[in-house]
Amino acid sequence: MLGCNTLILDANNWMNHVQHLKQYPFRLSEFYNLNSQFTMNEFSLKYVVKGSESYHIAKEDYKLNEQSFLIGNNHQKCEVLIKSKHKDVGLCIDLDPVILKKALKDIVLPNGLDETNCHNWFLTEDLFLASSPASLSFSTYLNNIALSIQRRSFDISYNTEEVQLELFKHIINSQFPLIQSYYRLEVVKQSTRKELLKRLILAKTYMEDNCCNNITIQDLSRISLISEYRFFHLFKSVFQQSPYQFLLMKKMIKAKELFKSGKYKWSDIAILLGYDNISSFSKAYKKFHGISASHDEESSQISS
Repeated sequence: MLGCNTLILDANNWMNHVQHLKQYPFRLSEFYNLNSQFTMNEFSLKYVVKGSESYHIAKEDYKLNEQSFLIGNNHQKCEVLIKSKHKDVGLCIDLDPVILKKALKDIVLPNGLDETNCHNWFLTEDLFLASSPASLSFSTYLNNIALSIQRRSFDISYNTEEVQLELFKHIINSQFPLIQSYYRLEVVKQSTRKELLKRLILAKTYMEDNCCNNITIQDLSRISLISEYRFFHLFKSVFQQSPYQFLLMKKMIKAKELFKSGKYKWSDIAILLGYDNISSFSKAYKKFHGISASHDEESSQISS
């Protein structure tokens, strides 16, 4: 136990504190192995300082790598798994929902009134539960907080209210593309706009999870329950790229990840990503990355 706001969790004290985590809004965890369940507070930020962590929340799996963060909310049940040869270091911060809603409102509508309270809707588990890499400035800020907790100097170095306000800026900025997508939907009724965005996100998530498959507009129309014509134009308007362009982007990013793993040749990767031949894959790769796969391979060998 540290100051009144902070706590360092490890294998020795986890079971004693897991049911009382809300008493310490700033927590650092240091584990080699952990397989446990707990209930998240109303809004919590989980950030991996060092290592890798897996979470299962609301029937979804989230893999957090180093310098990535996860936002969880609404007291959801959570399963966490850590298994590493090296010590995993994680930072968890409970967020004040009242201040977060005010901050979101100010950013969404800085010069107007949110008469429909739409900013509250963005904080529901359907939308705001998300994981993503932290920006350089965000990761630097979180790493410094983690270091201050390790050094037992957090309560001297930081004002908790100012920390919350700084965190909200980074968190909302990370979610701003989603917020902008909502307002790009040219629909009059708010309820219709919300429902359409949920359906589009469902289709987008499906493409992210199945980018190795050749997904058609017909497939996405069936998943989202939106006609093919309307789905195509709504998706392009909201996400600023067509479904094909989005899927291609995910395929090309996946291609590079597979190659860097060292387990696959380019010909194998082409097949895994659903290309009929290496030639069509190579053309797509060069168009997206600006360099051929063979030249990218040479660059990787030189750098290593």
